[in-house]
Amino acid sequence: MASRTSGTAVEEPAIAGSRQGTAKAGKAAGKPSVDAAAASFASLIHKLDYLEPAEIKRVREAYRFADEAHLGQFRASGEPYITHPIAVAGLCADWKLDADDMVAVAEALASPA
Repeated sequence: MASRTSGTAVEEPAIAGSRQGTAKAGKAAGKPSVDAAAASFASLIHKLDYLEPAEIKRVREAYRFADEAHLGQFRASGEPYITHPIAVAGLCADWKLDADDMVAVAEALASPA
């Protein structure tokens, strides 16, 4: 998967880029447009500064998996589904959960309902 660097020491996946086509398709289908940054791991990275770089990498990979598991799926609001796991991850990061817990949350959110 393609990656990009945001100026932080941690490489971030292009999760938002993977959503560009689906967000455009959603808008064409009458769904609201989505701010790509809100649906990306990049919007979460600043909250993970308490983790070690290797731990951030593990968390990033788990959320990449969740993103791929729900690619093309939208919430009733029209937002990509991944916005929910990223929002939950933000809350977990606010609580300073360790990397193992963050990965477990991503895996649980990637599982079918």
